[in-house]
Amino acid sequence: MKKTTSQNNKSKQPFNPKDYERPGISSEEVLEIREAFDLFDYEATGFIDPK
Repeated sequence: MKKTTSQNNKSKQPFNPKDYERPGISSEEVLEIREAFDLFDYEATGFIDPK
């Protein structure tokens, strides 16, 4: 069963780009990638539907 957006927001931790930093990818770049992902994740589920 899929969680609703309100259920997801209650259980999620705030996004921290430092957790995703890697050699060659700064926290600023991680934020840019996250912003691009959020454009496609319009239901705020944390997933992008491939359909």
